[in-house]
Amino acid sequence: MQSVITAAGTIAALTAALVLYDEAQDVNGGFQKTKEVANDVSSADENPTLLYVAVPEGGANNAPVVLVLHEFFGLLQREAELCDELAREGFVAVAVDLFQGRSTRLVPRAIFLAVNNCLRPGATWGQSEVEAGLKHAAALGADVTRAGVIGFCVGGGAAARFAANTGAVRSLGVFYGKPLDDEAQAEALARTKTSVWAAYGGRDNQFSASDVDAYERLLTNASVPEVCFERYPEEGHAFVRDLATVRAGTGAASDAWCSCVAFLKRTLQGVGTGAA
Repeated sequence: MQSVITAAGTIAALTAALVLYDEAQDVNGGFQKTKEVANDVSSADENPTLLYVAVPEGGANNAPVVLVLHEFFGLLQREAELCDELAREGFVAVAVDLFQGRSTRLVPRAIFLAVNNCLRPGATWGQSEVEAGLKHAAALGADVTRAGVIGFCVGGGAAARFAANTGAVRSLGVFYGKPLDDEAQAEALARTKTSVWAAYGGRDNQFSASDVDAYERLLTNASVPEVCFERYPEEGHAFVRDLATVRAGTGAASDAWCSCVAFLKRTLQGVGTGAA
């Protein structure tokens, strides 16, 4: 028993030291934390959620919405830049903080944040925070009847669960996120006629090719109205690293991003469908 207590104390001390070191790196290394990246906060909430909001040149009024959910490092400059790209395409883009203001660039702490907020049994996957982001977009005058949600890594899993559990979005985009494994959730997407797009790397060390195939079958068998899975055989996990890879014009990251944006423009703006 004493050895267990000692081990627990050591783990707690190491965790505390890791957090202190991480915070020191934030201050001294020029690393922008979530509270520095966020430019807005959800309104009319008891516990406001930090947001990064980007609005089209023509303003938010009646524009479609895309909610952007971050990787396990937290809401960072990367998500802000991707929101700016979406705004240039005519969307009100809202990046939502799922980690209550916490962010990191250290993988061990990122794993802790992801497990604590999303992956542990009973976790909410940030559903209330994402709902707050959508409400905020509505308060800006955006058209939330034309809303989509996309997510990366842990945010991809959160996006899928938000879409399935709430029925609040027309379109779901998943970049290498934890697959749904519940038939009821897939059937919920079918009932709300939510279109699904997803991208996975063939060398992803978290989700195997068979995992991805099973995810696609789950959605197809549930009669989700549109299921589009893009596979990149030579890529691993988290291959959409930053805005530079997206803007490169070549490679998997650029291809996946452009494919997702085209999907969002078609399903939320009617571009290429003949719809208004």
